[in-house]
Amino acid sequence: MDKEPSLKVKLIYKIDCLFSKGMSAMVFFLGIASFSIIIIASIIAVLFHVAPQNSDSLSFFEAFWASLMRTLDAGSMAGDDGWTFRILMLFVTLGGIFIISSLIGVISNGLNSRLENLQRGRSFVVEENHTVILGWNEKVFTIVKELCIANQNKQDACIVIMGELDTISMVESINEKLPSKCTTRIVCRNGSPIDQISLNLLNLNSAKSIIVISPLNDDPDAEVIKTCLAIIRNPNRQTKDFHIVAELREAKNLSVAKIVGGNEVEWVLSENIISKMIAQTCFQPGLCMRFKSR
Repeated sequence: MDKEPSLKVKLIYKIDCLFSKGMSAMVFFLGIASFSIIIIASIIAVLFHVAPQNSDSLSFFEAFWASLMRTLDAGSMAGDDGWTFRILMLFVTLGGIFIISSLIGVISNGLNSRLENLQRGRSFVVEENHTVILGWNEKVFTIVKELCIANQNKQDACIVIMGELDTISMVESINEKLPSKCTTRIVCRNGSPIDQISLNLLNLNSAKSIIVISPLNDDPDAEVIKTCLAIIRNPNRQTKDFHIVAELREAKNLSVAKIVGGNEVEWVLSENIISKMIAQTCFQPGLCMRFKSR
């Protein structure tokens, strides 16, 4: 028969389980430990009449305040007199050094982790009537530029972009290529367009329109169709239809795409549009100059 774990092993296991629950559990545990030291010291000071030399006995609240100050600042006990009082305050100060310092460190690390998560772009987007762009390539800059021009008459327009690059790189690239965005705010998020967890961050149910850009890989049309399918089949989606504009490269995939998208997706064959624009430019030579000027 196996030997039963000792009380020490069980206690260490319980503490490990508590700390594994995250920062909130650690803050709660260390906060309870810190106040326990302060309260115990205050009770001892009141019961045994421990006070500085040439002073009357302390009340509970005075002892509590004196203990609290020494946990926050070890230098507070430099002026203490009376060895009984000094020993008690030394116990409180050591508790502050080890426990309260750990509490401050945990809170600091938690705030740093939160800031890192914000920089990675994994927080929920609280926007309404915004335009969502899924995917990242050179076409993003042209699309964003045209949307900014279209939103000039709006006071608080927003464009949300999700790509697989880190958020900081996307923001820097947009600011470099598009220094003037008029009244439009640009929000970037990191994630995969075919991942429903990532899509849920974009608040698609409140979006005005969704643009799906064809990625630069070996099978871009399949990626676009999967993205549209992930949006349409999301169990948390809205009841009304989405307004989705998606790019396809090859015409042979259009029939399958229409089955997937139904009435919610407008499919754009990018190669056909370019060919048609070239043909129209032959009859209207100034047509291409209109797009260059923009």
